[in-house]
Amino acid sequence: MCTLAVIGGSHETSIKKYAKKQGIDILFHDGKMSQRTAKYRSMIRKADVVVTLIDALNHNSMETARTIAKELNKPIVYTRGKGISMAIYMGLSEYHKNKK
Repeated sequence: MCTLAVIGGSHETSIKKYAKKQGIDILFHDGKMSQRTAKYRSMIRKADVVVTLIDALNHNSMETARTIAKELNKPIVYTRGKGISMAIYMGLSEYHKNKK
């Protein structure tokens, strides 16, 4: 089963519900940097792919996610908008591309 770290957005319950229907595990962070970056590191370490919803993040949050993903050698995708279906599709595509 694929695990995606989704960073950005505000509808965690809806995101997880949608992902469960798709057979995907979601680790979610709303992207607010008031939460310590240790949480980013922990969830990115557990994820197969990092998905950032760039229209739902500030620049600092996106840069932090990118830096940690690079340090941990995790693939990262950037999605415009706040829609989760495209974000999950892009995350899964990256997962399958890297699984080969």
